Amino acid sequence: MKEISEAEMLEALKVAHTEIKKHCKAQMELMEMVGKTTKMTYCHEVNDEELRAQIKTSTYKKVYDVAKSQLGKKDRLAAFEAIRNEIIENTPEEERETKTPLIKRYFGAIEKEAMRDMILNESVRLDGRKTDEIRPIACEVDYLPTAHGSALFTRGETQSLTTVTLGTKLDEKVID
Repeated sequence: MKEISEAEMLEALKVAHTEIKKHCKAQMELMEMVGKTTKMTYCHEVNDEELRAQIKTSTYKKVYDVAKSQLGKKDRLAAFEAIRNEIIENTPEEERETKTPLIKRYFGAIEKEAMRDMILNESVRLDGRKTDEIRPIACEVDYLPTAHGSALFTRGETQSLTTVTLGTKLDEKVID
């Protein structure tokens, strides 16, 4: 846009629009030639609001309690999975196959809502930290012996291994 004036740009758009109209007309004619007269209809996702409400009323408190319990990450995920599996198992056998994907989606939304509510209402994160507390960070430099520079950063269960190489591609170390 720094190369041409606004008037030149508008003229270019007008010329392009005229050409696009020709292409659209050709596509419509081709569609009629092959016998297609309608466009594809959009088939949006299926929802069952009654099922969503039923799952929320039966599980929200349980999910909130698990989130509040300050279990370790693996134990917390296992507890959430147990609640979800209980809902699936209580679904009638003939409906289970069609409703399981909906149950999983709705349960995930309830999990998120309960955890968010806990953090906003009680100012406590899942691991028990307050919202203004951060996990300690640990840093270890020269972690890899053959890199020009390397460091391992750890915060909670998250780790990052970073390496630095100085020089050009011709300067790289080759290990046989």
